Amino acid sequence: STSTSTSTSSPKVSPTPIPPKDTTIPIITNLVVSSISTNTATITWQTDEKADSVVEYGLEDNKYFLEITNKDLTTDHTIILEGPLLTAGSLLHFRVKSRDQADNEGISTDRTIKLKGYNLRIMLTDKSNKPVKDTDVLLYKDSLREKTNLSGEVLFNDVTPGKHLIVVK
Repeated sequence: STSTSTSTSSPKVSPTPIPPKDTTIPIITNLVVSSISTNTATITWQTDEKADSVVEYGLEDNKYFLEITNKDLTTDHTIILEGPLLTAGSLLHFRVKSRDQADNEGISTDRTIKLKGYNLRIMLTDKSNKPVKDTDVLLYKDSLREKTNLSGEVLFNDVTPGKHLIVVK
């Protein structure tokens, strides 16, 4: 009687390599503010990889209390700031943030936007109704100073709404 033994060996299986974890933050470039009005502004920027879009903003440097987010992953980002909390002539501080799919977040430095204010024209005349020229006029609340022209007029631009104190010197 003859006996044969055969041995079967299974092929060696190599483990599938695990790709390295993405630890690179999205690089934020070309940050631009445009279409500024009395109560809106458009903020655009780009990232070097697909990421979401966030703008945080407020009234003080690095103190943001409002946020607008778009969760869509993109390299071209656009957020429009708008709403009743944005008042004419206001100075807003903001920063943009973009987070990629691996949860890495790029954050810009603090920037500012000055919303357009209202134009205010004042005409100064003396008791005989003649123009008072070359006279300083100060507008307090916005701390603006201008001189009257030959017609006794002064024009203030980007004035915030509300009550102001006018001082003539």
